[in-house]
Formats: sequence, structure tokens, C-alpha cells
Amino acid sequence: MAPAHVATAADETASAAGEWLARQAARLMLYPHRRERIDLPVPLEVGERRFDVVDDLVQYTSLSREQVVSLVSRRHENFRVEWLGLAPELREDAWFYLSSRTYLFANAVHVHESPQLVEDVASLTPPASRVLDFGGGTGNLSLALAAHGFRVDYLELSSLQKDFMRFRVDRHRLEDSVRVLDWWAPLEEGAYAMICAFDVFEHIPDLPSTLDRIVAALAVGGTLVESSPFVVNLANPMHHEDPGFQDLLEARGLELVRADTDPRLWTKRSPLLN
Repeated sequence: MAPAHVATAADETASAAGEWLARQAARLMLYPHRRERIDLPVPLEVGERRFDVVDDLVQYTSLSREQVVSLVSRRHENFRVEWLGLAPELREDAWFYLSSRTYLFANAVHVHESPQLVEDVASLTPPASRVLDFGGGTGNLSLALAAHGFRVDYLELSSLQKDFMRFRVDRHRLEDSVRVLDWWAPLEEGAYAMICAFDVFEHIPDLPSTLDRIVAALAVGGTLVESSPFVVNLANPMHHEDPGFQDLLEARGLELVRADTDPRLWTKRSPLLN
């Protein structure tokens, strides 16, 4: 067995200098976003149920509320710093989303910032329908739809967010209404009356194969609800350019039925009509 390394004064100095440099680098990467303001998410209320994602994060992470608020509001670090801080050789989409810690806090505000979205989505298909929340993040939409009476399957690549969602389902006693799926598990063909994908498709490098999987899981006559900003810029360095998204969906038998609002709605046509 090799002898344990004994830290020298030079080692300690290098470690301290590296820590200082890392903090300064993070500050530099945050500088372009210094005017960004992220409002604290207001709890979602559906009937008698109340979903406070900040409180859930405090309980899940064991961080103080002040620390969680600082992470949600992106005061000290955010997903952009984490992305740019990865060695270029390791900057792969799948690995980033699997391992990211900051996306847990970045996605906490989703749906909370527009609570009417839950009511709009819930009105699109009958209660008790099966719904897939694809790329469900911290699970805000999944929990709210479950509280509306839907049977929800939540699917997310991020290991940390998926674990957090399992915690939330247990905490809010929604085990009978929400299933947390593993990303590698096959989806049942034609199983869902509605599939929701908010801010997901622009993150996927191999979009055609993903759409094959999603469209196959949607029932004929079912609805795809999506918001997909294919914009690559300083604020969204991990997005991808539009690969012809509309054409890809239409080629797979989806018809755009609501294009003038965000989210957009698509319906799956019968194969006989394709």
C-alpha cells in the first residue's frame, strides 16, 4: 500500500490559492447577469393542498431558509457558472443534467411564476387522465396536476431533481397519484392523454430520437403541451439551435392546433390520416 500523502506548505498554499481563484472566477461568470432578479416563488395552492417549493427544499437539503433563498435567487452561483466551470472535455449535455446541483434551485421557480398555467393545462384533458410530465424539473407541475386529480408520471434526467421529487411525493402524500420514472425505462406506447414538456426540448442534442419516444407514448387524439425556446445566448449557454422542431413534430403525426400562445398545443393524428 502506498504511503499516505503528507501535505506540505506548498500543497496548502496551492489549495488555498485555487479556492480563492475559483471564487473569483465564479464572480466573473456571474457579472453579466448581475441585474437578473429572481422573485421568490409563491406557494402553489390547489384546493386544500399547498406546495411550497422553498420549504420543501429547506427540508430536503437541510440548508437554512436563507441559504436556499440565496440559491433560488442565484445570488452566489447558478447553472451558467456550473456549465462554464466544467472542463470542455466533460461539457456533455447528459452528464451535466445528470450531475448538476444548481438546476435543482434554478427550476424551483417554474410554474410558480405563472400559477394560471396549472389551470390552463388542467383544462386540456378530462380529470383522472394519464399525464406525462417530461423533463419535470423540481416537480411543481406534476404535484399540482396530481392535486387536480390526474394520474401523473414524472420523468427527469437529473438525478438530484428526481430524488427531490421522490421526497416531495412522499412529503405531500401523493404516492397514489404520481409515479417517478427512471429516464432509461421504456414508455408505454399510447399511454398518455397529455404530455407536458416545458423548457425541455431545446436542451436535447439528439432531438429526433427523443421525439420518436415521446410521440409513441402519446395516445391518438392526445395533446402535447410544450414551450421550447430554441435560443442560444449568454443567458442560456446550454441551449441548442432549432433543428426544425415544427417539421420534426409534423413528420411524426402531430398537428399544431394552438400556435399563437405559449405554451403551444399539438394533437396526435390518427395514423390513417397521416
